[in-house]
Amino acid sequence: MPPITVLYGQPTPEEIAAVVAVFAARAAGAPPADTRPGLPRRTPRSAWADRAAGLRRPLATRFTRPRSVVPPGAA
Repeated sequence: MPPITVLYGQPTPEEIAAVVAVFAARAAGAPPADTRPGLPRRTPRSAWADRAAGLRRPLATRFTRPRSVVPPGAA
């Protein structure tokens, strides 16, 4: 592993050890903390649970007049 250089601040030895432990765990291929067995998995929300779907859609930007019941020239 390449050396770690601290650019800003004065980290304590415990903080540096924590950073090194995280990098070592990631390099070893350990799964992220939220995917370990025993923890509940978050399921994706279905479209039925999407509250934004119940909101009103924007109005049409173009005014459309209703068509006449009697076609032009027939009266």
